[in-house]
Amino acid sequence: MTVSGTNQTSLLQLYDVNPQEKRMHVLRALLEACENEIRVGFSDILKHLSGEDTEKPNESLIYRLLSSLEDEDFIEVDRSGYRHRYYTDLNRIETALEKKKGSALQTLSEDRIKLKRKLERLNNIRIGLLVDRVIKVMTDSKWDDRSRFGMGLRTLQLMADREVYAQVTRGDIVRITVDDVDLQSPQWSERVEVFGNLASRGVKVRVLFTWPCRQVKNAWRNTTEEYLNLKNQGLDVDFRIRSGDLTYQMVTRNAEVLVLTVAEEPLASICVPRNENPTLLDDVVDSFDAEFTSSYSLGEGDIR
Repeated sequence: MTVSGTNQTSLLQLYDVNPQEKRMHVLRALLEACENEIRVGFSDILKHLSGEDTEKPNESLIYRLLSSLEDEDFIEVDRSGYRHRYYTDLNRIETALEKKKGSALQTLSEDRIKLKRKLERLNNIRIGLLVDRVIKVMTDSKWDDRSRFGMGLRTLQLMADREVYAQVTRGDIVRITVDDVDLQSPQWSERVEVFGNLASRGVKVRVLFTWPCRQVKNAWRNTTEEYLNLKNQGLDVDFRIRSGDLTYQMVTRNAEVLVLTVAEEPLASICVPRNENPTLLDDVVDSFDAEFTSSYSLGEGDIR
């Protein structure tokens, strides 16, 4: 087959039409038969099909294929006489293809909507939640009521994703401290996006920064712009800055779950559910709220 022929076949397949299938062979035979008269009988179609194939055509199959072509408006069948008469021409085929084009566009449009929803769903699923579910399936146990210890930044992020961000519901409060973070890194932009996604779900997001968070004024300006953009969307977010050291470096979901940094070199963290240590949870939340109240919001005047 030539390149041109290949391209034509690909175009037809977009319309769910395969030139090589038997149905199209029947349509071609009818077109050839209709060159000499307007409407032709079944036997005329068989004659043209017999010329294409050494085997005798299966008449029952040909009837079914003709019925299929009629359903899709490729052909017209005259049933007024004892014997059916069949007819097609280029105009009728054009009309049928236009109909199939509309159907194909509708299907693609519906598929696009489904893909968009699937992409949104995948986008909103935190990896931490998937890790948690894999662990539960593999161990057949519930981990929600146990403290867990982990090493490294990635483990800390997974704990926060799994135990805090993935579990929150509308009205919950997420408290986050940010210290010694590169505000110009792609990872930080991803974190801000997470905060926005949480707030869009009706979660109250409270972020407390320690100045200067290892970055220069330009980075603060960018973070301020991202923060004000979230505020302008009407989301319940509040980013604040304090000048002193943080009492705790942590993430909490209400006063129910705490992800706490316990060492910096090497980085180590622990996840503590309330039933394990309610006193610690209350102390962390109270300390955060006190520091948060005495700090100033990002965007209140120039960054110092």
